[in-house]
Amino acid sequence: MLTVIVLSGDIREDQVCRAWLQQADDIICADGGARHLRRLRIWPHLLVGDLDSIDATSQAWLRSQAVAIERHPVRKDETDAELAMLAALRRNPQPDDHHSLVVLGALGSRPDHVLATQMLAVRLARPNRAWLLSDGVSSLYTLTGGQVLELACPKPDRRG
Repeated sequence: MLTVIVLSGDIREDQVCRAWLQQADDIICADGGARHLRRLRIWPHLLVGDLDSIDATSQAWLRSQAVAIERHPVRKDETDAELAMLAALRRNPQPDDHHSLVVLGALGSRPDHVLATQMLAVRLARPNRAWLLSDGVSSLYTLTGGQVLELACPKPDRRG
């Protein structure tokens, strides 16, 4: 199963993001990420968040298609990204199935949100649950136990 979550962070390459979205079994939009989906003309299955950063045009666009909305209070302990990521896990709770999760708009100009999203993805990663965070150009992957990471060293005389 592939779930794509769209956040309000930067999306630098629409074609790459569109490809992920077109493959998705489930699309979850976190609050202001709706502007990206509206621009790409792709409907989410669920809108999650406190709705404090979604513009009126995007909100009307989603309501016109009766997109399900999971609204949360503005004062809360979780970011909208966290709420969307947790919603994705609730919507596909079978721990034995392989579940790929792509978070678009996860990188951008808010380092506090970028770091929080990265740390949450690491915490939620499992061998059968892979997370990819991307802006369409740069991507971050979570690794879990039992995987090998090989790094190329630019100077042949260096070893790590």
